[in-house]
Parts: sequence; structure tokens; C-alpha cells
Amino acid sequence: MFPLCRVCVTQDVIQKPMIRTESKLVKKDAPDLFRLIQAYMGDRKITGGRSDAPTTTAGLLTDVVVKGWNVVELRDEIFIQICRQTTRNPREYEPAIALTITRTHAHTHTHTAI
Repeated sequence: MFPLCRVCVTQDVIQKPMIRTESKLVKKDAPDLFRLIQAYMGDRKITGGRSDAPTTTAGLLTDVVVKGWNVVELRDEIFIQICRQTTRNPREYEPAIALTITRTHAHTHTHTAI
């Protein structure tokens, strides 16, 4: 098996953001975003816990992209989470799915200048 890897695929839910941040919003939203990414990529079942929870893969993708569009601080977190779910993932179709998320995410917002 692989040695402990912080950015390797996992079935577990993350408890905190993968990036270092002081943003309370990122700290609060990171675990929920990770669940959406896992579900979209087929690593977690789509569950409708909330009444407004997405129930389709298109709905999951839309939620991730809209969150990244609206909350600049979450963009790097989303990118790292996608990297995590594609690193050493045994599913054959994962790279294409991750590419869809990344391309959709990149084309729906402009990056902020540093």
C-alpha cells in the first residue's frame, strides 16, 4: 500500500481545509465541498440530506463551480481537493471527471491578481 499521503485519494471526509487559511468561511465550507467533489467523482454516494442538496452529478458540479465563482477564497481549496481525489485513484474515469470540474471551474471565473 502507499505510505501516508496527504494529497492522495480518500473515502474519508476531511475535517478541515487542505490549504492553510485564516478564513472562517473556507474552514466552514471545505468539508462540504469535499463531499460534493467526492460524490461527483463517484467516490461517495449522492445523498440528499438537505432539502436543497443536489441529487445529480450536474447539480453537484454546479454547486462546486458556483461556490468557487462566488467565494474567491475557496478557489485554491477546490483545486487542491480535486488534485487529492485524482492522485492514486484506482477508478479509470476519474481523470476525465476531474478535468471537467477543473475546466468548468477555470472557465467560469477569472483568477485574481496577486
